Amino acid sequence: MIAITLENGRLQAQPTGQSKATLFAEAADMFFLRVVNGQIRFTRAPSGDVTGLILYQGGSQQTGRKVK
Repeated sequence: MIAITLENGRLQAQPTGQSKATLFAEAADMFFLRVVNGQIRFTRAPSGDVTGLILYQGGSQQTGRKVK
């Protein structure tokens, strides 16, 4: 699980059991991390609501759905 939060105007990602890391925007719905070589793209429903994310890291992709 990756918890995504907004703190002081910045998106933070925190995988279970790891430290928080700031997400930096590179395009609409696409963010990168500086602490590791990884990117996160948020997925959306046709209504525009965020439905989940795709984590790109180490040549692989992992998808996750929004739970809250």
